[in-house]
Formats: sequence, C-alpha cells, structure tokens
Amino acid sequence: MEEAIFIFQTPSRMASTCLIRIDRELQIVIATETQKRISITTTSELMATELVKQYQLMPQRLLLIEHYPESTRPQLYGESYYLVTFTWVGQQASKAIRQPLPLSEFKEVLQAIES
Repeated sequence: MEEAIFIFQTPSRMASTCLIRIDRELQIVIATETQKRISITTTSELMATELVKQYQLMPQRLLLIEHYPESTRPQLYGESYYLVTFTWVGQQASKAIRQPLPLSEFKEVLQAIES
C-alpha cells in the first residue's frame, strides 16, 4: 500500500491536502483528513476525480474511505470512517454518498489489503 500527501484543488482554486493510502490493484483509497485548508468532505467529488486521473484508477471500481482522526474532530465524535460512493460520468465524480463505516468493517478492509 502506497502512502502519500495528496494535493488537490478546491472549488475556490486553492490547493488543499490530505494523507492518502492507496492500493492500486484493489482500487482502494483511504483519505485521512489533515485539516489543511478545506475538509475532504467538502471536496470529495473533486478529490475522487483527481485521484482517478493521477493514479489511473477505474472510476467504477474506486473504493474511497474518508478517515477523520480524533485530532481533527470534536471530542463528541472521535475517530470515524466513511465509505464514499459517487455517480460517475466518464472520469468525473459527482453526487457523493457517505455511509458510516464501523471500525470493525474498516479493519476487515485493511486485512483484505494486507493479504
């Protein structure tokens, strides 16, 4: 699994970043919120579109997991994970749908990547 700082452009044309871990073979990306500029929640469609282009991923196979460490969330919420799916037109993502991903299921995804 590769790890990198992913730089992408926000709707206001500002550069923003997040930490990504990516498995190109399985087409899984875990994007960790770093609170650098704009939240990954706000820019998920742009981020997914850029991930597909920069890493030559297949849009319909992309599995994007947003990760929010406790350090970036109010204490009430704590660390959390969301599975994000999109409607794709070519390589353009739109209509992000977020589903909470329990820690136990996230661990299963990690095990699948590691095996």
